[in-house]
Amino acid sequence: MAKMKIRYRTRRAKSRRHKSFTLIKGMKIAIAVAPVAADAVASYQANGGGSKGASAALGAVSADYTGYNAATGTFAVGNMVKGYVPLAGAWLFGKVASRVLRV
Repeated sequence: MAKMKIRYRTRRAKSRRHKSFTLIKGMKIAIAVAPVAADAVASYQANGGGSKGASAALGAVSADYTGYNAATGTFAVGNMVKGYVPLAGAWLFGKVASRVLRV
């Protein structure tokens, strides 16, 4: 009688999404937040701190993303550059870094 051939089932590779905090994620957050945070801190310090400084810092962050400057009552698309250009840069950095570091 012929010996039966043993057939092994190949294992499928487990596909798990890596969800932990990585250096790339940290760098993306820093790229996106740093200019807006610097603007908020400068506005806070320029207005003497306290509640007046906090209000000014919140207004600076709002102006960076909406384009509306509450202190002067004006709207300018140029104000949004400080908020959205770093976001786009962080997104692009993430795309490039994920391709470069992919093994």
